[in-house]
Amino acid sequence: MSSRLRSVILLLVASMLPIGCSLVQEATDPFAATGVGGGGIISFASMRDGDYEIYLMEADGANLTRLTDHPALDVSPTWSPDGSQIAFSTQRADLFSREIFVMDVTGANLVNISRFPVSENNPCWSPDGSRIAFDSMRDGNNEVYVMDADGSNQIRLTNSPGFDSRPSWSPDGQKIIFESGRTVFFHESQEADSAEVAMLIEQAIAAALGRTNFAFKHQIYVMDADGSNLIRLTNNPYMDTHPAWSPDGSRIAFVSDRSGDEDIYIMAPDGSALVNLTNNRFSDTSPAWSPDGRRVAFVADRHGHPDIFVMSADGSNPTNLTQSNRDDMYPAWMPGNAYNTQDRCLLCPGPGGPQLGF
Repeated sequence: MSSRLRSVILLLVASMLPIGCSLVQEATDPFAATGVGGGGIISFASMRDGDYEIYLMEADGANLTRLTDHPALDVSPTWSPDGSQIAFSTQRADLFSREIFVMDVTGANLVNISRFPVSENNPCWSPDGSRIAFDSMRDGNNEVYVMDADGSNQIRLTNSPGFDSRPSWSPDGQKIIFESGRTVFFHESQEADSAEVAMLIEQAIAAALGRTNFAFKHQIYVMDADGSNLIRLTNNPYMDTHPAWSPDGSRIAFVSDRSGDEDIYIMAPDGSALVNLTNNRFSDTSPAWSPDGRRVAFVADRHGHPDIFVMSADGSNPTNLTQSNRDDMYPAWMPGNAYNTQDRCLLCPGPGGPQLGF
């Protein structure tokens, strides 16, 4: 790890505010279009060394640092609220399944916390750091679970024959959004309108019956943190996936193919005020908010393979950070405002680029 990035990480950890999974300080003007890059640390998974490993980089793409080095797959990194640990999904305990591991931000002290050899994915820390939400196949179909941060008290929150995945906490820790394939849409093949029916068979099935088609489409749902009061936020015959709550709770970013390809949208917490941020012919997925809510990191295949991009929160100024010839996926911002804190800066403007503030 470079000495500069190590120093930045240690300073950031010391200055963290206890908030949540990619959820940190509220921006005074969250829609302001600032220059991409700015400050902060982004974790992600990359195939650049032959298999998926967890990496860190600064928010302008500089100082790339590999945290994991193992022949098994390591993906879906997510930060603890104080920035001291990273949870991720890995196959290192069993090459035929995934489990949730936690490690220090330096890559040391790895611990298997889910300890269930099935498909366990998409960990997300609660804003107070006490719990981790994740999805698991342990009961035969994918459901959303929550456990204490040490892996104890594992509780299933959803119970549907659909595919429930990618949980994301609200900034106050009271609600969890997630995607679910629990509904099926029937439609005439030459018509745009669809009629939804209750799902009766497995999510993975999609079939054509003459001129009548039906397919399972993931939609965005929200529930209380204990699994109660389930509400569907999107309702359309398209795929709505990858929900991510903004730091101030005023917006939800997600991915939808309703425009013909995967684009990143934002909406209000009640599902209204829909805006397409990446209206183009490429696939744009995996939105992750910056701590101040001014930027969104995401994955795009604009150069023939997935790269990590950053754009302003209004969709302007998309910038490729990784520019690798191998797949880069699963971006996640380190909690805390790395460029300016309330009373000091950690990466301050200086000759030749950002300088350590102290």
